[in-house]
Amino acid sequence: MQSLEQAIACGEVRLQKGRVDPTLWMTVDKPNGEMRLTYVRLEASKVVALVMAIACDPYESKPCFNLGYAVAEPCRRKGYAKEIVKSAIAEMKTGFGGAGIVEFYVEAIVGEDNLASIRVAEQVISTSFNSKPDGFTGVPIRQYLLRVAGDTVIHTPK
Repeated sequence: MQSLEQAIACGEVRLQKGRVDPTLWMTVDKPNGEMRLTYVRLEASKVVALVMAIACDPYESKPCFNLGYAVAEPCRRKGYAKEIVKSAIAEMKTGFGGAGIVEFYVEAIVGEDNLASIRVAEQVISTSFNSKPDGFTGVPIRQYLLRVAGDTVIHTPK
């Protein structure tokens, strides 16, 4: 989060105000050629919370985005993660809808030992999950999946 703050301060990253949530800021880039949407909540030019959405393999022939989220340590346990994940999904829905994408999925991959992120995923994405070992590390993970379609948000087990 500190490197993002520095990049914003130096003008390397340009932020746009959210359309749905004016307290949310976003930027789009393509590291390694893959689209990444970054959503941040700022307080006095400090990143308080962020969500990164990276395009991943389609699910059921629909676009799918892996969500990663984080909250600055002094701001944890105040509901920021849940709020920013909800706002990011709403912004994605609005932005994609304007581009003609009316249905997509978001997923969260969370380590079995990351209880705070599990709570967020179960409150915002789905109470259902798929347990499996991470494909790279073998560490146990949970995969949560959410279908976003029009005005409907459907919590989907994968």
